[in-house]
Amino acid sequence: MDEALAAGNAAQANTTSDKLTTPAWPLSYQLQAPLVPRPGSQDPKQRKQYWSHNLYRARGNKEVKESILGFDGEWSSWYPKDGIPLKQVFSVMQIACEDKIALFHLALHAGDRPKDLISPSLRKIIESPDIVKSGVKVQGADCDWLHRYFKLNPQRRFGLSYLHNLVAKRRHNDLGLVALAKQVEYHLNLPLYKGDDVRQSNWSAPLNSRQRLHAADDAYASSMLYHCMTAKESTMNSISAAAEHRYQRPATTNKPRRPLYHHQSYSKS
Repeated sequence: MDEALAAGNAAQANTTSDKLTTPAWPLSYQLQAPLVPRPGSQDPKQRKQYWSHNLYRARGNKEVKESILGFDGEWSSWYPKDGIPLKQVFSVMQIACEDKIALFHLALHAGDRPKDLISPSLRKIIESPDIVKSGVKVQGADCDWLHRYFKLNPQRRFGLSYLHNLVAKRRHNDLGLVALAKQVEYHLNLPLYKGDDVRQSNWSAPLNSRQRLHAADDAYASSMLYHCMTAKESTMNSISAAAEHRYQRPATTNKPRRPLYHHQSYSKS
C-alpha cells in the first residue's frame, strides 16, 4: 500500500523515470491511504487496488475553487439520429474539480426540451470561455452532441489525448485518442476500473452505486489528468505553459460515435 501511495504521489519525490522527470504534484488534493479493493469484488484475483476519486483528500479538507473542470457524459443511445429523445442522446453529464464532483442525471429531468434538461447555471458553465472543460472526448462526442442536439455552444474544450501524446510520446501533432483508463494508469499510477460493462449499462434508469462511481471517477480523472499533465508539460522547455490554447479545435460536423441523468452533487470531504 505504501508503495502504491508513493507511486501515486511520485511528483513529490521529484524522481526520474522513463516517462519524465516528474514535477511537484500541482494540487492540494493528493492520493491518500487507505487504498481499498473495488466494492463488490469477491474474487481474490479481482481484489486489487484501483484508482478512484475517493482516494484524494486535501490537507484539512480545505475547499478549493478553480476554473478547470473534468467533463464527461454517458448516454443510452450510442448512434443517435435526428428526432431521437434528447434524454437518450445525453443521459448523464459529469463535471468535477479538485474538491467537488457533480452528476447531472438529465434522463430523469422533467420535460424533453434542451431548456428542460440543461439548467441556466449548467449552460453557463458549458458555454463559458473562462472555464476549461477537459476530457478525452470533449473535442468529439461530448460537446459535439451538445452543440448539434441541444443547440449549445461549448467553449474552452481541452482534449486530454493531445496532451498525453505530447507528454508521454513527445509527439507535438498526434491527434489520436488515448483511452481514459490508459492515461490514468500511465500518469496516476493506478488502473481505472472499467469492468462489469458499466459503461454500456442503462443510464436512463436511476443509477446504482457502480454507475455513480464510474461516472464520478471518469470526470474526476479528467480533472486530475489535466493538472498532472500540464505540470509535466511545464517542464518541457520546447512547449509553452499555455497548452490548452493549442489543443483547441472548432466543433466538427462529423457524427461522433457514442451515447445521457436528476442532478447529484457532493463535496469531497
